[in-house]
Amino acid sequence: YRIAFEAFDVRAILELFSYPCQITSDGGRISVISVPTRDVWLPQIERLMGAYRSIGVRSAEVLELRTTELTPLLAQADVRWRLVGEDGGALYDFEAAYTLADFGDGVLITAIAHNETPRLRALLRSQPRKM
Repeated sequence: YRIAFEAFDVRAILELFSYPCQITSDGGRISVISVPTRDVWLPQIERLMGAYRSIGVRSAEVLELRTTELTPLLAQADVRWRLVGEDGGALYDFEAAYTLADFGDGVLITAIAHNETPRLRALLRSQPRKM
């Protein structure tokens, strides 16, 4: 997951999700979206990768990871991430909770809940405007 994001590999990222997938975020208001297909998810992931490029994301570090096996085929992973900039400094930290399911041919993300949106938006607003 991290490797696909660090490579800005949109197609690889799309392959890590089950469809449908649910995304819940808190950007000042709770937002819940259901992503029915890869084609629907594609423009959102492309926008996220564009935002990461514009703020200079170089990598992501896992600061904390907690996993809970719910069943042999179902798990929850809670991750505290740090996005690292081109200069090696921290851009911001955020938390995300992933529901993971083993469909028999690999584990896929079925749902994410995260608090990244306000942090990303704040950093985007602080960037100099490009002409």
